[in-house]
Amino acid sequence: FPYTTLFRSDPQSKGWVELKGGVGGVYQGESTFTLANYNDYFLVWGLRNGGEVSIDDIAIYEQGTLLYRESFEPLNSTDMSNTYMLLPSGSTAVNTSVPERIIAGSRSLFAVGDGGGEQEMIRTDANRLKLEPGGTYTIRYKYKMVAEGTDYVYFRAESPSGGAAAAKGTTQS
Repeated sequence: FPYTTLFRSDPQSKGWVELKGGVGGVYQGESTFTLANYNDYFLVWGLRNGGEVSIDDIAIYEQGTLLYRESFEPLNSTDMSNTYMLLPSGSTAVNTSVPERIIAGSRSLFAVGDGGGEQEMIRTDANRLKLEPGGTYTIRYKYKMVAEGTDYVYFRAESPSGGAAAAKGTTQS
């Protein structure tokens, strides 16, 4: 089934890229963007309107240099205390070892959408992973559609002080 990943990071783009694929397919997401002048940015991954999705192999680059990588391998369940990540309130994400939910290695992060609009799976902890105002970042990650029902998977950089106008990356338009 087709699903859509939407982009707002490139002003020349038409605003979205439709990715064809089905349940069980593994896809690579990538977004490069320059942040606005806010010092409270964090990165967030989620899904919209239900479905089941896994995410793995997150790599965050600043000016081409690897800043952070997360594969979810050494973690158990929802303990993110030794990472730069956190599970937002209401997230259904768990670190799973169920074979049909794994993207790479022995574990991936897996979430089930509740069907009520956008639902965050995971985000970076803005207190532990500082994203520089005006910094240019490239984010790469893999995701897998585990069950139908998701309108789209999303990624974006958010700034609470900048609001929706400051959002960068892959997001709903």
